[in-house]
Amino acid sequence: MKNFLERFSSGKNILILFVAFFVFNMFLFPYYIPIIEPLDLKFAYSSKQAYQLIEGYGETDRQIYANGLIYIDFVYPVIYGLMFSFLLFRIKKSVILAQIPLLASLADFIENIGIITLLQYFPGKNLLLAGMTSMFTTLKWFSIMASLSILAILLVQKLIKKPQTVEL
Repeated sequence: MKNFLERFSSGKNILILFVAFFVFNMFLFPYYIPIIEPLDLKFAYSSKQAYQLIEGYGETDRQIYANGLIYIDFVYPVIYGLMFSFLLFRIKKSVILAQIPLLASLADFIENIGIITLLQYFPGKNLLLAGMTSMFTTLKWFSIMASLSILAILLVQKLIKKPQTVEL
């Protein structure tokens, strides 16, 4: 893992990932997932709340949402996971810290699979799957918040760190 991070966490790669991150958030998601209240943007939800939302989407929006998750939201976790992982590694050189955004990405993938399954099998209901999907949604958001918090702390530390002088 360390070799991978040392090799690929360049400023150029971070910039490319940031541009892709921006494009996804500003253009692709609003166009391909126009749902007003998607499950994956909630912090947590009960199985009952999940199915109330899914029912409220209607047949067409359920299909649009599922397609958006399949074709767009399976790439996005790779982009933000690597971007934040590379940033954390560049600042702190810690493989452990760099793995936190990758945990968010993994949780996001599992969440996407769960939501797609819930959407495709509706009106059938699987309360256990809905609950587990919510658990991965929450894990994703906790991991993202931890990544952003650590990144902010490290950046502030870097900004306030006084340059050391060398005495001759």
